[in-house]
Amino acid sequence: MNPFLFLGLGMSESLIGIAIMALSIYCILDIIKSGMNSTNKLLWIIIILIAPFIGGILYLFVGRKSKGII
Repeated sequence: MNPFLFLGLGMSESLIGIAIMALSIYCILDIIKSGMNSTNKLLWIIIILIAPFIGGILYLFVGRKSKGII
């Protein structure tokens, strides 16, 4: 039984949503543990909260390597 059926979501939509949420949580935890300054951390967290999928992908490919602002 799909626990998200009450929201009108099918199984594939539920799995995509869970994957995006997991990506966002992973990225936010990685940002918190990183050695970035507070301003950069805040900017990346805001980007991920506004656009979870795109923000998470951008962080993984760009943000982890950069030491400056985005």
